[in-house]
Amino acid sequence: MRADINCDKRMILGLVSFGWCTAIASALAVVYGMYGVYNGTVLSYSANMVFMTVHRTVWAMAVGWMVVACHHGFGGIVNTVLSWNFWIPLSRLTYSAYLIHPIVIFLTYHTAEATLHLTTLNMIHFFLGHLVLSYGLSVLVFVSVELPTMSLMKIATSTGHSDQTNQPRSSDYKRLP
Repeated sequence: MRADINCDKRMILGLVSFGWCTAIASALAVVYGMYGVYNGTVLSYSANMVFMTVHRTVWAMAVGWMVVACHHGFGGIVNTVLSWNFWIPLSRLTYSAYLIHPIVIFLTYHTAEATLHLTTLNMIHFFLGHLVLSYGLSVLVFVSVELPTMSLMKIATSTGHSDQTNQPRSSDYKRLP
């Protein structure tokens, strides 16, 4: 009986290790898969189509493995880093920034009076500017829209009697047959 338990633990740890290695290798392949293309290497039509067809699915599966592994206690340092309280304020602003960011980009590039030259320094400047502006505006949206809405939802869903929520009333027994 003891050997079966140890065998099961070794098998689970082997599967977890295989899952992590596969997820990391897949994520790195998606991130760096087109590295040669950006440096002048031309991919064949079929290789390009295969990459473009599967790269989003492979990325989603790699992130999905990380979520499942963290949920079941096999996250290790990834779970530790993702559990930091540092991420809580950013998580509340992320959706607003996601909605605002395309508007910021559109207004920046489509209201430019001159052509933009894409240099490394300009791209860093635009990236940091878009990031700060998007998250700054998302703070305003959070304070003016999301926070009041959450407060109203909390008020609407509360019963008003926090100490008697699970206690039956005497009038409930009168309706029983």
